[in-house]
Amino acid sequence: MMEIEEKIKELFESGKTKPYQIAKELQIDTKDVRKHLREMTEEGKIDNSGTVKRIQKRQEEVERLSKNGKTKEKMAEILNVSIGIIKDDIRHLKAEGKIESKHEIRKKQIRTLYEAEKTQEKIAGELKISPTTVGRYVRELKAEGLAC
Repeated sequence: MMEIEEKIKELFESGKTKPYQIAKELQIDTKDVRKHLREMTEEGKIDNSGTVKRIQKRQEEVERLSKNGKTKEKMAEILNVSIGIIKDDIRHLKAEGKIESKHEIRKKQIRTLYEAEKTQEKIAGELKISPTTVGRYVRELKAEGLAC
């Protein structure tokens, strides 16, 4: 095991389980600590299951809140974490296909309203966006063959 991993393991097993605590102690970047902890957990060198379960539970909550239309700021407030953690969770959930980007959600909304034969102006009013933005989405949908 590398020297840095040995120090991380020692600190982790002594009760410093948060990456920022270990990073501060070793005077290294928190992202590097997270990377080492993730690798060490995957290799079975440390039992980080409690932390992994907490992260999974938080990400499930972020997924639920996102699907209910909560903003990143509101999610951070509800879950009592930083906006940066919420952004990381959202990026992770999008990569896993568990949540859609705002772009995809908006495109589906516009497609549904457009197919219901609403004018671009009415769609813009309903979604509180500009007619120009609606037009851009409609052109994109037409180019993909998803709207008539």
